[in-house]
Amino acid sequence: MIPTMAIATTASYVASGPATIQLIHDLVEVVESSQSLSSNGKTLPTHAGFGVRFEVNSIGKNDDEEGHVMDLNCRVDLLSINLTSDDTIEPPHPAPAVHVHAELWKQDENNFQSYLFGHTEEDNRLRSIEVDASWNQEEWNASVILNDASYLGHMDWDAPIPGRIVLNQDTILEGAVECLDAFLAKYSLEIDNQPVEAFFEGMHISNLM
Repeated sequence: MIPTMAIATTASYVASGPATIQLIHDLVEVVESSQSLSSNGKTLPTHAGFGVRFEVNSIGKNDDEEGHVMDLNCRVDLLSINLTSDDTIEPPHPAPAVHVHAELWKQDENNFQSYLFGHTEEDNRLRSIEVDASWNQEEWNASVILNDASYLGHMDWDAPIPGRIVLNQDTILEGAVECLDAFLAKYSLEIDNQPVEAFFEGMHISNLM
């Protein structure tokens, strides 16, 4: 786990250049005044990151209407500043970088989340699918996460989050491919809709399919 510190500062109503310098100055002062953290066994932050995060309006979400929904948000890391005097310390999150997170789920007629297929008491079920993708100057990573997923009743109850199945470049947990195939087989019998098509097109672009 990487120790982090969240610090909020407000700049004066001045030009962007001086305002940015002021924010950095305030941030460094807060870090320097928090030396008591190290005495509690915690490590002080070594870098300050600056970026922007935004969300896109959900695709397919309509009140009082059943259907698939895709949520999408993005974080762009613009700059990382070393807060120490040691230039050899690498930032925990290299910048610039882009992080994209998307989730496909299904809404029932009462505006509550339901299952993409099956339900909570069925042996074959899948509640939602998430995709995490990130790029920086050195590498890119992507993973697919199946939530409350089960195939033929198999679920690892000793896992940190039972029913959460991860699929990435290095790991394919048991049941991941089977659950995806079951969902796609069910969806193939339905009329094409924008949220599902957009979600799987993103998976294809990320080389996850």
